Amino acid sequence: MNIPTLFITGGTSGMAKATVLQATKAGYNVAFMARRAEEWQTVVAEAKALIETGNNNEVRYYEWDVTDFARLEEIINQVRSDFWSITHLFCCAGTHIPGDILSTTLDERNNLWTLNVTHMFMTMKFVLPMMIESKQGSIVLMWSDQTFIAKRKSSIYGATKAAIWQLTKSTALDYAEYNIRVNAICPGTIETPQALMNAQKLADLSFAGDVEAAKHELSKGQMIERRGTPDEIANVVLFLLSDQASFITGSLVTADGGYTSS
Repeated sequence: MNIPTLFITGGTSGMAKATVLQATKAGYNVAFMARRAEEWQTVVAEAKALIETGNNNEVRYYEWDVTDFARLEEIINQVRSDFWSITHLFCCAGTHIPGDILSTTLDERNNLWTLNVTHMFMTMKFVLPMMIESKQGSIVLMWSDQTFIAKRKSSIYGATKAAIWQLTKSTALDYAEYNIRVNAICPGTIETPQALMNAQKLADLSFAGDVEAAKHELSKGQMIERRGTPDEIANVVLFLLSDQASFITGSLVTADGGYTSS
């Protein structure tokens, strides 16, 4: 029996790292890639320690700069050679920049769009032919609570997340006939390195540099008054990727502590 292979973009920290670890433990072959090569050995070692005795699944890292799409195609071809095929995909690489229209430069806008949207388009462009060939596949795209609501000083970031709304739904429609499912995970404020940087920026702007005060303010936004953990998001991602979610496609699944419900 072929072992399912999960390909993850952005896997050395936060929600992507948590998904690497959980997927490895669940028995997937996991191929992940990111820019921070200095961190990959730690992630691979942690993941390999979770492989249960008797399982033959593997975890491998591939170094990648998200703007280098020629390299992305090379990596995906290498993953196919290493693992026979890619059956599951989680596009998680992304970032956030604060700013309104006037304070955001064109270069900042273009770089954010490349990372948050174009990388997903190109990754699916290279992976979908394998899924079509095998007539099966499951894809999860990383969104945000800002897919549904607006926040101040976040117009360009919000625009990238709104774009992924249509990327998910239209792709799900286009490839349903090949038994390929496409969904999206929409987290709220999660305890990640990116969230810590955002908290520091908020602290500097509004709380005289008090990071704990900023974190408390961010926590109040959730109905359950706390920030989420990367493992909580990975739980949802693994569910959406799995056959347990076989009747779910074209969906936007929120995991935001009730933020967008209030």
